[in-house]
Amino acid sequence: MPKTATPIMLTPHHLAAWLPRRDDHYHKYNFGHVLVVGGSFGKTGAPILAALAAATAGAGLVTIATWQENYAELVARTPVHLMTTTIEKLMLVSSKYDFSSLAKFDAVVIGPGLGTNERAQNFIRQLAASQVAGKWVIDADAIKLWPSSFYPRPLVFTPHLGELQARLALFPKEEEVDGRPQELGLKFCRQFDLQDTQFLVLKSSQVLIFQQKELFACWDYPNSALAKAGSGDLLAGIMAALWALPTKDLAQMVALAVGAHGLMGQQTAQQVGAWGASALTLLEFLPPVWQHLAAPKSKIKKIARKKNKKK
Repeated sequence: MPKTATPIMLTPHHLAAWLPRRDDHYHKYNFGHVLVVGGSFGKTGAPILAALAAATAGAGLVTIATWQENYAELVARTPVHLMTTTIEKLMLVSSKYDFSSLAKFDAVVIGPGLGTNERAQNFIRQLAASQVAGKWVIDADAIKLWPSSFYPRPLVFTPHLGELQARLALFPKEEEVDGRPQELGLKFCRQFDLQDTQFLVLKSSQVLIFQQKELFACWDYPNSALAKAGSGDLLAGIMAALWALPTKDLAQMVALAVGAHGLMGQQTAQQVGAWGASALTLLEFLPPVWQHLAAPKSKIKKIARKKNKKK
């Protein structure tokens, strides 16, 4: 996607134009294999939600890897169409991490429910420094632990505003982090020296997408149906599924994931309301989003913006 002087205000028409077409002659391997790495005691739901979203976003295969001691919990909760393994089996060789196996996956989500203990810190530190090729989505606990210096590969960081503020506050020499979301996002991009194939998706009522060290797109349709536990895990999974496709325009896929996630929330609010919706409820409305975006351009509906009433 060519860079523009001003950020793109995303609409459903942008998303429809960027939605890849699915070839009926393709098989599951053509649509990518996504790996989700995460889960700790009592938190295996997070990687399962990310994996479910990846599968619902079109990935041909999805595998979840968690710590060995959580594996029984993971297997007991994982739907049958998702595959499972352990971090130790996949990446641990003779007591040392070997990340070469990650190269066989088309996209990897790292962080949902992973934990932040010493083991997780050591794992993330070695993972970030490894030179294994791949396209990675850095989410949740991995954002908290990710070092500011890392091997240059395609990455997208997906923090919400609170995670970003906490991450910036880990550096005592940095100026105060209080400020507008755009300013905080730019601070993160500079501090982590993001390159052309590296992105920051800052989740708030207005979702800001940064590429390299610039704000390039925005999704500005606030929706409280998305303000639920697990909503961010769904976005990470959708992002990975789109990055797993053989497309060269990573920026478009990042924006498409953000917009599809937003439309999923809109559909949920319209059909069942925002109050009682859970992450699983949200996910039920992702297939209709794809169906809508794949329709002829004349049938793509505009989103009505909510106006704040003055008191």
